Amino acid sequence: MPAIRKHQNSSKVERKPYPGKSTSNNGRSKGYSNGAMRSIFAGCIMSLAGDFVTARNSPNCTYENIIKWIQGHGGFCSREVTPETTHLVVTIEEYKKKTAQVKKAIALGKRCKIVELDWIEDCLIGETGKKKKLATEGYSLSRVMKRLHYTDKQKKNYRNEFEDGVRAAEQFVDNKLHHVYTDPTGFEYKVVLNRITLNGKHTRQKYTVYLFESHAKPCTYMAAAKLSIPHMKNSYWKTECYPKIFAEAFVDFKTIFKQKTGVEWDDRLEPLLKGHDEQFFRFQRPRLGWPVGALPSWRKAPSWGGEEKTVDSCGESPNVSESESSEEENRGVVVQYATVEESDYDSDSEVELIDAPVTVAKKKKRQLPSPPSTPMAPKAPLVIEILDSSTESEGGD
Repeated sequence: MPAIRKHQNSSKVERKPYPGKSTSNNGRSKGYSNGAMRSIFAGCIMSLAGDFVTARNSPNCTYENIIKWIQGHGGFCSREVTPETTHLVVTIEEYKKKTAQVKKAIALGKRCKIVELDWIEDCLIGETGKKKKLATEGYSLSRVMKRLHYTDKQKKNYRNEFEDGVRAAEQFVDNKLHHVYTDPTGFEYKVVLNRITLNGKHTRQKYTVYLFESHAKPCTYMAAAKLSIPHMKNSYWKTECYPKIFAEAFVDFKTIFKQKTGVEWDDRLEPLLKGHDEQFFRFQRPRLGWPVGALPSWRKAPSWGGEEKTVDSCGESPNVSESESSEEENRGVVVQYATVEESDYDSDSEVELIDAPVTVAKKKKRQLPSPPSTPMAPKAPLVIEILDSSTESEGGD
């Protein structure tokens, strides 16, 4: 039996420890579970410019301390900006002066990031308690200086965009990635429900149900809702507010609508039954001519005339003034008809019917509507007689 051959490559390669990690006697690196000295700046070559003690009004922001922070977490500091420099940490005052360090960093273009000291502090003091190398876009001096030269209107728009983004993140979804869904009929699925009476007391509560659609294709959908009460903080329903296919998200939307109104979504345009619980919210159907949303094939959209006009979607009678009702009657709602009676024909009819063939006499009675009533013309029926050629032959005999 052959002898077992020992491993020939017995030499061990001595590894250098990462900066910021202490080593024991046996050469093994000692790490920290809380990330106290993580090498988050490994591969970064940084340079400093400006008086940070004065700019930050802090005696701890000296060059020595900043260099210790960088080198202690795997980075390297250079006195001057070189082609290998990846970051220039500078104050705003120094950047405005356009010193030699700043000009060299600008000449390097995208290879060198010009950032504030806030970037290093935020990387070392993370929100979650863990140190992490953050992106430099929000700390770039070029972007900060651009905002400093904004006009009042630009500053207001920037602040409004920021606040809108914060509100969207707090509520449901990112408004840069989603929008309110609009169906092919043009109906926007942002349905507002109202409740003005609760337990016999007057109240003003608004419940808004949303159906969101993603900008990206293929589209995803999600449903959510918001309750608004005066002088109280809004409350949100977003238990199922995560990307789904349309069928699943639409079921969530209809479920919320039924829970709050007590009415199926497909029956939203129908008058409410008598004795409907006042605890439910009320849905006000769209005005005449506005989109009402897609309906199932077996459901017809109700008209806005006739008997249905006496009851709205809330089960209440609309306020119609007497002047409006009288105007509708004057438009010819009730039309009077006149019956054509037999009478002598005039000379014009005789000339026109002189060559007509002789047939059995037939009297035709036609009903014609009277002209619309006006203040200058009396309301009298118009009598018109039309005779056949057979009547003409009898008269000639």
